[in-house]
Amino acid sequence: MKVYIEGQGERDCTITTTTNSSRSFLPVPLPKECMLEVIRATLMNPDAQQTVYLGASVRHVPDGITVEYKNGKMHIPYPLVFPLIMQDA
Repeated sequence: MKVYIEGQGERDCTITTTTNSSRSFLPVPLPKECMLEVIRATLMNPDAQQTVYLGASVRHVPDGITVEYKNGKMHIPYPLVFPLIMQDA
């Protein structure tokens, strides 16, 4: 499984997961850099169960994080979160 965030213009991004047999998308109305900062902020504060910014939510779960926006949700396991947040560092 691979996870990456693609910028979709100045105001939006899409979180994408791919496997050998499928691809899933979660569009979020935040710039890519902002979405990465929300994920980093959530990881840096283990006492916070959830970080919400402009309707997008990043929540700690036992084996990773869950990103939610409106009716969409994407689970990202910890081994894939850390390369994701370092992709543009």
